[in-house]
Amino acid sequence: MKASVSGSLLLRGPQRVGLSAAISGFFAEYELAITKREEFIDDEHEFSRTQWTMDDRWGTEAEFEDEFSAIAEQWELIYSVRFNNRKQTVGILSSNESGGLIELLNKHDLDYFPNLEFSFLLSDNEALQAIADRHAIPFFLLNAKEDPLVFEEKKLDIINRYQPEYLSLVGYKHALSANLLANLTCPVIDTHLSWLPHDVNVDSYTSAYEMGVKVIGVLAKIITANVSGGLIVEQEVARVGVGLTRDELSKLGLSLEHAVLVRALLMLSNNKTLIYKNRTINFS
Repeated sequence: MKASVSGSLLLRGPQRVGLSAAISGFFAEYELAITKREEFIDDEHEFSRTQWTMDDRWGTEAEFEDEFSAIAEQWELIYSVRFNNRKQTVGILSSNESGGLIELLNKHDLDYFPNLEFSFLLSDNEALQAIADRHAIPFFLLNAKEDPLVFEEKKLDIINRYQPEYLSLVGYKHALSANLLANLTCPVIDTHLSWLPHDVNVDSYTSAYEMGVKVIGVLAKIITANVSGGLIVEQEVARVGVGLTRDELSKLGLSLEHAVLVRALLMLSNNKTLIYKNRTINFS
């Protein structure tokens, strides 16, 4: 039978002799070829990612889970499984084009994210309607000046209607409240400047330029209601060259934001990021 779909199994469990053999034995029992396997031990736990090519034994991830559940229970495993023939959905919240929105959607049209589809674009900026239409993405315009509770309730209603597997903030100007985060059923991915001086009265790039920073950094993180600062998925840094203007510094930072967001979406959609306590573990 010709293999046409690959799957990936990401898991963690208490460190115990025989766990690796049990995982390998599960796939061997079904005569499925493991194409890549990574594992390591930390904090008395074993973490691993297994990738395999498979036949049509399991039509859905839920069918795989039904058969794998006995091993998971026996070895006290926390796991997630993904098949690459199922596209995962991402909802976008954006306020402007400068955060890399156009670049992100263009990459998607070029099949840069084969496992993702963008299910909607929610914005407080009507100018983004044309961008959404160009990429055939449902667009929702909300008034950010109305009552904050009403504004938040409308956002949550749209998100719940589409039930995306991820939310991505792309140049989005409005903070998500703890209440909103607590009511979401999906991770929220955001980019955040780091290694820059901060002055509440001056924007970050102006402060950085005036202080003559030599390195700037950006991170992509998963925002949660109960983890201070979020869970870091990806990071990038760049040297600030001599003679760089304030506008050039800003463009450099925005290019880094776009790069880490793209990498974070790839890591998550390919089932390569595992959350453990207050940190993430990325597999290659």
